[in-house]
Amino acid sequence: MVKRSYKIKAALGFSIAGLSFALLGCVLAWLLWCASNSYTVPNPNFPEAQDAEGFPEIDWNYWQSVNPDVIGWVSIPGADLSCAIVQAPTDNPTYYLEHDIRGYANYHGCPYLDADCAELGLNSQNAVIFGHNIRNGNSMFATFANYSQEEFAQKHSIVLLQTPEWKKVLRISGASIVKGNQRTKRTSFDTQEDFNLWFSERLDECCVKLQDSIPSSCITFVTCSYNRYSNERTLVYAAVQSDK
Repeated sequence: MVKRSYKIKAALGFSIAGLSFALLGCVLAWLLWCASNSYTVPNPNFPEAQDAEGFPEIDWNYWQSVNPDVIGWVSIPGADLSCAIVQAPTDNPTYYLEHDIRGYANYHGCPYLDADCAELGLNSQNAVIFGHNIRNGNSMFATFANYSQEEFAQKHSIVLLQTPEWKKVLRISGASIVKGNQRTKRTSFDTQEDFNLWFSERLDECCVKLQDSIPSSCITFVTCSYNRYSNERTLVYAAVQSDK
């Protein structure tokens, strides 16, 4: 009787262990799937192709057939960042926080332009682009969190932004770390002076500042970071250096 009880307990223990390993395997497989499905390459057929200025050659027809919300592409020379940007829908502004570029539920999400910028798109006076930086992986906008380090910012001060219509070279103006509930976002302004004042105030908040000049418009890249607060964001302000 004792032996039988021992055998039952042993079998139950093995079953629980097997189930635990199976569940762990499923979780790991799901994590890998999320990371893989969120990854985007400029051109699936020629992933390393670039033009003479170093802009990735984007297969816009392919990506817009995958998702019509694809509106742009951002890359940083010399850094591990090159990814598509989608437009957040006005009726569901946070949709791409939890869905990838193919529309699948995915905690990696997809870098997206704020829904308040939908009318003018990436030509908005302050085009705000969000992307995840997840602790358990170098996902999406993790690179932008590094701009709170001056050495990194100096080394990677150029950002390349493009759409099907244009290409722009951006230069980093500065980066700041703010609490997650701090409200500094603005996407439209009454006058150029209104924008100038807002941008000047943002520069004053920066922990890293590379230039003092105030542009006529800017791109703001936003991601989570883990430096000062339990809930914080790193905001990276970039000004148009030149158009292509």
